[in-house]
Amino acid sequence: MESCDNQDKKRIETGNEVTLVPTGEILKLPIDNNTTLDCMAMFYFRDRETGKEYLTYLNSYKNEIHFYDLKLQKLESKVTCALEGPNGVGKVSGFKVINRDSIFLTLGYSIVLIDSKGQIIDKFSYKETKNGNLPIPYFSTSRVYWPLVVKSKILYIPQELSFDLPYMLNDAIWPSPNSKVCLIVNMINKKNEYLPMKHPLANEVGLNTVHFSREFDGNYFIYSFFDDPNVYVTRDHTHVEEYYAPSIYFDKIVHLKYKSMPSFEKYNIDHITRSSYHNIIYDTKRKVYYRFVKLLDKYEKGDDMMRLVKYPQNFSIIVLNKDFQVIGETKLPPGTYEYKNFFVAEKGLYLSINHIDNPNLDINALQFELIKLEYNEN
Repeated sequence: MESCDNQDKKRIETGNEVTLVPTGEILKLPIDNNTTLDCMAMFYFRDRETGKEYLTYLNSYKNEIHFYDLKLQKLESKVTCALEGPNGVGKVSGFKVINRDSIFLTLGYSIVLIDSKGQIIDKFSYKETKNGNLPIPYFSTSRVYWPLVVKSKILYIPQELSFDLPYMLNDAIWPSPNSKVCLIVNMINKKNEYLPMKHPLANEVGLNTVHFSREFDGNYFIYSFFDDPNVYVTRDHTHVEEYYAPSIYFDKIVHLKYKSMPSFEKYNIDHITRSSYHNIIYDTKRKVYYRFVKLLDKYEKGDDMMRLVKYPQNFSIIVLNKDFQVIGETKLPPGTYEYKNFFVAEKGLYLSINHIDNPNLDINALQFELIKLEYNEN
C-alpha cells in the first residue's frame, strides 16, 4: 500500500462550496404489519430494461426482498427466500440485486445466487482460503454500507479486521497486522483469495478499528474506516491512494483502546460519547461522494443507553468531489433522521425520517426526505 506521512498527505482544507439542504419532499412507502422498519439492508436499484427506479428492501420478518416502485410509492413485488427445502438458503441478512433474475444473498461464509422466484442458480463458499486463512463472515448490508460488488465474474467481499488467535486466548485484543480488506471469489472456478491491500488500522489496539464502509463507483473502490479521517481509493487493491477527508466538527478521533474486553455498558457509553466516521456512498448523477459522520451525543446516568445507541441524535455529512477533495460538510437537525437508513436515486440523497424522536415518525410506512445538494454562491 502506498502511504505518506503528515507532510506528504493529500491534505485538503475543508471547502464550503456545497451545502446539503432538506427539501421537505417526502417519499412515503406504505408497509404492512409483516414488514419490519428495522432494516439492515436497503439499496437503490434501477431496472435497465424498464428504466423504473426501486428501493429494494430486506424484510427480515418474512425472509423476503421487497421491490418498492419509487414513482408510484408502493410495493410492486417481493422475492421470498426459502428457509429450508431444495431452494432453502436459511436466514438472509444481506443481498445484492443485479437484475430481477440475478439476486445474490450473503449468508456469512457463503453467497447464493437466486432468481425472481427464489430458486437457486448457484452457490459460492469461502469458509477457508487457498492458503488456509479463515475469512471473516460477510453480509451485504446498508446500515454498515458495504454492498457486494460483482465485477467480471468476480465477487469482491469486504473483510473486517481480524485478530490473531494467540492474543485473543490471552485475553488481549491485538489486531492481526496481516489483515486484508477484501477477499475475492471467482464465479467460474469458485476459487478464492485475499487481495493485497492491508487494513490501514491493523497496528491499532481496540475494537472500533474493525469497522468500515466500502463503495464502488464503477471504477474505484472507496474505503471509509470509522476510526480514520482518511478515505482510501483503489482500482486493484494493490495500488492505494489516501485522501484526507476530515470533519470540521471535531479535531481528532478518540480511539477506544481496550487491553481486554470492556463491559457491555462501558463499550456502548464510549460509542455514544465519541465522534467517528461512518458510511460512504456515491451519487452517480452529481459525481460526488457523501461521507456520513457520527457526532458525539451526551449521556448522563439514567439515560436510555440502548435508545441512544440505536438512534443517535447528532450527525453530519461530508461531501467529496470526483477528485476526493472535501467541498463541504453539513450538520443535519438532531433527532430527525435515521441516518443509517439512506439511499441515492436519480433526484439525489434520501434520508429516513423515521427517527424515534421525530414527531412525523410513521410505523406504517418507510419515509425518506430528499436532501438536495446546492452549490453556494461565491
